[in-house]
Amino acid sequence: MKQGKTEIEVLSRHGLGDIFYDHTSQQRSFIATRDIKAGEELYQFGSKQIQSTPTYLTVQIAENKHIVLNPDFLASINHGCNPNVWFDVDHGVLRCVRNIKQGEQLTYFYPSTEWQMIQPFDCGCGSKKCLGYIQGAHAIDQDVINTYDLSDYIKAKVKTKAKRQAKKALASLI
Repeated sequence: MKQGKTEIEVLSRHGLGDIFYDHTSQQRSFIATRDIKAGEELYQFGSKQIQSTPTYLTVQIAENKHIVLNPDFLASINHGCNPNVWFDVDHGVLRCVRNIKQGEQLTYFYPSTEWQMIQPFDCGCGSKKCLGYIQGAHAIDQDVINTYDLSDYIKAKVKTKAKRQAKKALASLI
């Protein structure tokens, strides 16, 4: 189908959503085919493969453990600073975190699972909550990162970072 000067193609259909490909931007996106309520479990997922090093398509589950998603169509869910879904890697479930309208793109907050991203990028999500440059949870203020749903691994890393910063601050006072 054509929309203005952009050519968009439906690549696949997956019940709750369809994967679209924008030939102009060369981006895939996952678009809801129905309204989805906050709290719904959308898909169960696992790993096709566990890797020690990340790629831009893997999801981090632990230190030096990054999974290639299964089913692989879930890798078409893009980043958003005001996400509507969350990859609950600790339970293998994609969860809806706020209501999604039919036709809305599914987005998740990459730093909710990624400590230090292999390919940082300038975010263009357009949200009032947009953080600008996205490079992983390590680079986000603790007060901000803790407003998001986070994997247990990221929660532990944030807590460890906060303890180190508190020790440094205390040491500088002595």
